Amino acid sequence: MQQRLKQAVLLEKPRELAKVASSGWFSGFKNRYAFHNVKLCGEAASADEASARAFPPTVKKLIQEEGYTLDQIFNLDETGLYWKRMPTRTYISKNEAHAPGFKAAKDRVTVLLGANASGDLKLKPVLVYHSVNPRALKGYIKSTLGIHFRSSKKGWMTGQIFSGLLVDVFENVFKKYCKKKNIDFKILLILDNAPSHPPTVAELSDNIKVLFLPPNTTSLLQPMDQGVIAAFKAYYLRRTFKKLIEATEERNDKASVLQFWKKFNIKHAIDIIVEAWGEVSKDCLSGVWRKLLPDLIHDFTGFGASEELPKITENCVSLAKQVGFAEVESADVEELLESHCEDLSTEDLQQLVDSGKIEDAEDEEVQDAKPRELPTSVLSSILREVDTQLQRLEDNDYNAERSRIAVRGVKSFLAPYEQLLCSARVEPDDLATSSSE
Repeated sequence: MQQRLKQAVLLEKPRELAKVASSGWFSGFKNRYAFHNVKLCGEAASADEASARAFPPTVKKLIQEEGYTLDQIFNLDETGLYWKRMPTRTYISKNEAHAPGFKAAKDRVTVLLGANASGDLKLKPVLVYHSVNPRALKGYIKSTLGIHFRSSKKGWMTGQIFSGLLVDVFENVFKKYCKKKNIDFKILLILDNAPSHPPTVAELSDNIKVLFLPPNTTSLLQPMDQGVIAAFKAYYLRRTFKKLIEATEERNDKASVLQFWKKFNIKHAIDIIVEAWGEVSKDCLSGVWRKLLPDLIHDFTGFGASEELPKITENCVSLAKQVGFAEVESADVEELLESHCEDLSTEDLQQLVDSGKIEDAEDEEVQDAKPRELPTSVLSSILREVDTQLQRLEDNDYNAERSRIAVRGVKSFLAPYEQLLCSARVEPDDLATSSSE
C-alpha cells in the first residue's frame, strides 16, 4: 500500500505537489488512484476486525433465544452536523473566511438518528443545540418542529440527555409501535460505547434490552454507520442547495444568495433535517443491517446507500452550479460531507459555547415578548382567500379532473385549520402558541 501510494504521488504534476494540498485536491487524488478509506472518521483507523467477526453470531444467538423480530431490533447513533457550511470553493465560504468573529460554518449540532432492522419504524430525529432558546425558534412550540429538541453547552449528546430520551420518549414510541404491530413489547436496542451511552441505560427499562457493540467495531458493524448517516448528510446538502435555488430564483445573483445565506438560521436547518431524514428509504434502513445480521438480511434486494451516494453527489454538483457556484466539483461535495467528522478546536468550542450563552441571555431579556399567535380573524381571512383562489382555478382550468384533484388535495391539507376554526370550544386566545415545549 505504501509503495503504491509513493508511486501515485510521483505521477502527480510538480506544480500540484508544490501546493499545500486542500481536502478537495486530496479527495480528487484518492479518486484518481483508487485509494479508498484513506481519510478515516472516528474509530475507523483502529477498527477491531476480529471482534467484528465474532459479534454477529452472538447477536444471532440472542435473537433466537429471546425471539426478537426485525421490527423489535433498533439501533441509535449520533452524528455531528455543521448545519451552515458550504463547499470551501464557493464564494460564501470565501467571504466567511475573511469575516471577523465566530464563523457560522463552525456552528455544529448533534443529530441522533435511529430505526429498526426492518426499516419499518424511523424514529423522529433528536437535535442537540448549544443554545436552550435559539432566537430563530422564538414563538414556536418545540414539540411541533419535527425533531426532539435538546440542548447542552457544546451541542453534544450527553449521558443525561440520552437516558432521558430513552425513558421519556423512545420507550413510549416503542410501546405504541409494538401495540400497533400486535407484537410483544420487547426491544433489543444496539448501541456503541460512546460516552453519551452510559452502561446504566441498560437498567432503565424492563422492556428494552440494551446490547453494546464491542469496542472499536462501530465503523464495521453499527447499522447507522453503514450508510444511513452518510445518506442523510448528502440529502441535507442537496436540500440546502434546493432551498437556495427556491429563495433566489427570481434574482439568481451573488447578492441575493449571500443575503439569503446571511438569514439562514437553525429553524431552516431543522426543517431541512426533517426533510432529509424523510428521504432516507426503508430499503436503506434495512439493508445497512447486513453486516450485523447477515442471516436475517441476506435476501436484501433494494438499493443501499453506497449505490445512491454517487448519484446524490452529482445532483449536488448540478444544483450548486444552478445557484451560481460554478467552481464546485464532486470532490468539493465529498470534502464537505467528510468535514462533518472534524472536531472543533478548543478555541472554536469556547466560541460556540459563548455564542450559546449570548443567545440565551438575549432570549431571557425578551422572554415576556408576545408569542406567535393565530387569531380566528386572521385564520378565517386566510381560509376565505384560499377558497376564492381555488374557485378561480376551477373556473379557468379546462381540465376538470385536474382542478378537482388539486382542489381536493389542498382542502384535505387545510382540514386541521378548518376544524380549528369551526370548533365551538376554540376561543381566540386558544389559537396563541407558546415558545415552550
